[in-house]
Amino acid sequence: MQKDGNDAVYTAPLRHVREAAYRYRKPLRETPSTMQKALSGDRGRGIVRDYAGIEGVAAWRYLPALGWGMVVKIDIAEALAPAMQLRRITYLALGFFLMLSGIAAYFLGRGLSRPIRNLTGVADRIAAGDLSQRAPQEKIDELNRLARAFNHMTDALADARHNLEAQVEARSQELREISSLQGAILDQAGALVLVLDREGRIRRFNRACEKLTHYSFAEAEGRFVWDFLLTPEERESVHEEAFNAFARNPHALRASHTNYWVARDGTRRLIEWSNTLLLDERDEMAFMVGIGIDVTEKRMAEAALQESEQRLSAAQRIAQVGSWELDLGSGKLTWSDEIFRLFEVDKATFGVSYEAFLSAIHPEDRGRVNRAYTDSLATRTPYEIAHRLLMPDGRIKWVNERCETFYDAQGAALRSCGTVQDITERKQAEEALRLYANVFEHSGEAILITDSGNRILAVNPAFTHLTGYAIDEIRGDNPRILASGQTPAETYQAMWTALNETGYWQGEIIDRRKDATLYPKWMSISAVRDADGHITHFVASFTDISERKAAEAQIRHLAYHDALTGLLNRFSLQSQLEQALAAARREQRALAVIFLDLDRFKTINDTLGHAVGDALLKEVARRLRDNMRESDIVARL
Repeated sequence: MQKDGNDAVYTAPLRHVREAAYRYRKPLRETPSTMQKALSGDRGRGIVRDYAGIEGVAAWRYLPALGWGMVVKIDIAEALAPAMQLRRITYLALGFFLMLSGIAAYFLGRGLSRPIRNLTGVADRIAAGDLSQRAPQEKIDELNRLARAFNHMTDALADARHNLEAQVEARSQELREISSLQGAILDQAGALVLVLDREGRIRRFNRACEKLTHYSFAEAEGRFVWDFLLTPEERESVHEEAFNAFARNPHALRASHTNYWVARDGTRRLIEWSNTLLLDERDEMAFMVGIGIDVTEKRMAEAALQESEQRLSAAQRIAQVGSWELDLGSGKLTWSDEIFRLFEVDKATFGVSYEAFLSAIHPEDRGRVNRAYTDSLATRTPYEIAHRLLMPDGRIKWVNERCETFYDAQGAALRSCGTVQDITERKQAEEALRLYANVFEHSGEAILITDSGNRILAVNPAFTHLTGYAIDEIRGDNPRILASGQTPAETYQAMWTALNETGYWQGEIIDRRKDATLYPKWMSISAVRDADGHITHFVASFTDISERKAAEAQIRHLAYHDALTGLLNRFSLQSQLEQALAAARREQRALAVIFLDLDRFKTINDTLGHAVGDALLKEVARRLRDNMRESDIVARL
């Protein structure tokens, strides 16, 4: 039995109480004296009354290693049954002898009563428990036989008592060994073992608990867990929940939970608990046993792994790179979350397999991708391939794949690992660059590119054709090598102002070719800026407008001159005549106007033809122009 406050708890089965182990308890003052003596540290043996009020032969002692009191007993009726039987026989014999003595008193006299009294006294002392008593030998044969039988019975009782004590001692030793083994198991167990009584006080605290908390069992015994082992933020809530459970619904304590324990030095450890209950004979909770495992490092590792996976997933999402692994033994294909995003499929419903992967590839690329993988397995070399994905809505995605296969010592393929990267934007950029390169190379306009320091970086073939300069001749030079010196400085100032303010300028300038010939050109310049708004390049495109300028001059000439003779036409004559008249009036001088007509000109046209007539008009116009001053006006009406 074990002392629990003012109660005694029976820790072993009882003969007269069913399922009493760890369940049957009584107030200590109501227990038999042998139990009280054993729990108080005494040891002894004798005939006493047990917990059921039955008289018996008992031995008791205190087990300091466990803090238990041990009482081993056998009912007196069972232990002294042979003695009691012998006593009854003796009394019967005594009555018989008394009866005979009354009849034969005259013959036997007083000499016969003394042996019988001696035998009765021995029987009484043996019945009281003194098995060392022996019946004396008498002179009468019948009494001697009775004494020998009596002594034989006493020897048998002594042997039985000795065997009983040996059994009690053996059982006690077995219980001590079991208790010692249980204690050793609890102390050596890596798990935390905590036993609480029905009030929630600590009654067992194994060595693992001591090592983790730095509190000894002596310091923890009788205390509440929430008073010194829980974190401040959990202390009140756990106290309230545990109090309600212990008081109202102890069976609710049968559960698993996780909480932090705080060691003496303030260290926090995360513990996973699994609780069970020990019930008494009334099916009520006697003790709660909690088995705990320190999962601090496990949770930290899980958190670190989860954080690492989240970082990897984020990195893959940012880089648009997914990873996969194919177990060649089981055929199981595993994708990272990024691949599901790249393939635009639902992770929960999409059945990942090599066949499903191939079906997502553009039909024109499917065979090429499959051959790349199978050839890689055959040659045991990694591979890299770019191919298209066909989205359900018809869109095309470009991805770049890398794969490497791992083999065992015998050369058998075990697993393939690889990455998938979305290169759609890169492919689009490459297509755009190819388009721009084609535009650059085949443009009819001359194109010149400089850096921010205005050093020539590239020119296109049209530039070389127009200026005569190849890129190798002018790379790194300033475009001013093309200047003719005839473009006004104000034009260049306006150009740089516009480029710095708006990033664009267009206008007409005159430049010089490699062969020193001058030509007018119409030029557009754009400034290219980086993400920070800084100018990185200038792109200039221009065309030779010599023909256009000549055409414009011809148009202007035809607008004011006669097409045949080159003299001023009627419109120009009117304008210049008005100016001359206004000047004459202003200067108060005379102005002469001569009107000439060609006689018989129609006859010439009719007889000699219009070609002769035109030639005549041209000659007349030349002679008039040659004989007039520069300030004079000659016109054809």
